Order: sequence, then structure tokens, then C-alpha cells
Amino acid sequence: MPTETINDNPFCDVDLMPLAETDSKYSVVRLKDGETNAFVPIASRGAIHGAGYRLVPNTYVVQLTKDVLTRTGEAFRPMPGYEGSKSSNITWDGKKFAMAWYLPEVGDTVNGDPEDRLMLGVRALNSYDGSYKIGMEFFAMRMLCLNQFHSSNMLGSFTYRHFDTGDRTLDADIGDAVEQIGNQAEQFTRCLPRLRQLQKAEVPLTSDYLAIGGALQKMKPAWPASYDAQVNAELRGEGITNQLGATLQASALRPTADPRTLWGILNAFTAVTTHAIGGFRGVELSRVVTDYILSRAAAIAA
Repeated sequence: MPTETINDNPFCDVDLMPLAETDSKYSVVRLKDGETNAFVPIASRGAIHGAGYRLVPNTYVVQLTKDVLTRTGEAFRPMPGYEGSKSSNITWDGKKFAMAWYLPEVGDTVNGDPEDRLMLGVRALNSYDGSYKIGMEFFAMRMLCLNQFHSSNMLGSFTYRHFDTGDRTLDADIGDAVEQIGNQAEQFTRCLPRLRQLQKAEVPLTSDYLAIGGALQKMKPAWPASYDAQVNAELRGEGITNQLGATLQASALRPTADPRTLWGILNAFTAVTTHAIGGFRGVELSRVVTDYILSRAAAIAA
């Protein structure tokens, strides 16, 4: 089976192919090739599906998520982006898919500046290779720079079903999802004090963030050294945020917060994960740094 991206369009045609003409118990996912129009199986471990598996196209995931967001009664908007930034409202690598929205009306300030607020974000997720379950996850976003804070501990997620079981169907999960988003909006306001702790957590500033009070040493094994220079540049006010602001001539785009605090350090990291790395890898690394720095703030507060 091929290993390259079969189709760059996340909304291309997709189907299930039985492993044998007479075998309907197991199947694999195929995408329509963007050049030849032939259906090509996805190459991946775990891509073989058993009987009863329901293929959910990315188009349906978007339709379902928009329906859920509309039913909340809140004015969710597609994730904005800047030219030159790798942040995008749609992420697709040929197998995994994500689309993001944010809620301007649900948010608050961390530092007292009414223009510098955190917003609740929602990502719809899907995959054709089994790497992601269809569902939604929640994150925070700082409006002035669009830095995204993904966390395994601060905000949650919601998973839909790929199998219909009795009275429980994928479509029936929509009502549960609407309630879940409402709960997350409330939980989001409760997590703001944790983020405010980061502003109060001052650390000695050196020329290298790796030496800042030893605060980030334990995170290093999960953080690629190739991005260190970009984080240091961001802390000096010369990083990706500054570059985007210069390109856009956008006075509203503000650089990293005070680098003497854990809030400033977190913003330096998430500026890199959001705008310089982007995609699924950027989200994974945002989760690493956000969870770790939040744990450091809790330890300092204790």
C-alpha cells in the first residue's frame, strides 16, 4: 500500500473496501486519488475494520459539529489565521483531520487587560486510519496573538461512536455533545484562576530559558531541541510573534507576555507551537508544555 498522501483535499470521496470480494466482515478505508480518480487504500497499521464499523467522512464530521455548535445557542466562529502562521482552522495530513472554532463571548482576561482575553476553542477530530476517534476536544486561545493552549488536564474532550449499538447511535450522541460543550464553557471560566497563577509565578530570567530556575528541565525529553532557538527568540521579543506583527503591520498583535513569569514562558512556547510548528505536531507539543507549566505553577503556589 502507498505511504504518500493520496489526496490533499480533506473532503475528497472516501469509502470502505472489503478485504475480499466475498468477505464483508473486514474492510479498509480508501480515498479517491486526486490525480487518477481511482480509490486507493490507506496504508496504516490498525486500518482494518470489523463488521459494524461505520465510516464517517470528514464532511459529515464538519456538518455534525456545526449542528452541535449551532444548537448550543452560542456564536462560534471558525478559527482565524494570519498569513505566515502555520495555524489554520483546518488540519489534514491525508489520514487525520481537525477543524477548529472559537467562542469570543466565553472568555476572560488573565492580566486585567480587557483587550487581552482567553477564548474557548473547540476542535472537531476524525481519522481514516484509526489514529483519532471521531469527536471534539477543547482548548484555550489568547485572542491578541492566537496562541493556543491545549491541555490534557485543564479542559476535556468528547468522543462519538463509530458503531451503532441498540438505541445508541452516532447521531444520538449529538444531544450529549451539546450538553458537554455547555459544561466546558462553564469549566473554562473555572480554569482561568489556574492560568492567572502563571502571571504571579516569577522565575529568574537568564539568556537561556533552559536555565530559568530549572523550571523546564523535566519537560526537555518531550520537547525537541530543534525548537529551542525559536523559544529563546520569542522570549527576547524577536520571535515568530514579532515577525508576524511586522508582516501584518498589526498593532493589535502583541508579543509574548513578561518572560520573567511562567505565563510569559508558556506564551513563548505556545507562540512557537501555534505559529511556527502548527498542525497536529504543534497541538501535541502545546499539550506537553501547557500541562507541565501548569503543574509548575501549582507547585510554586503550594
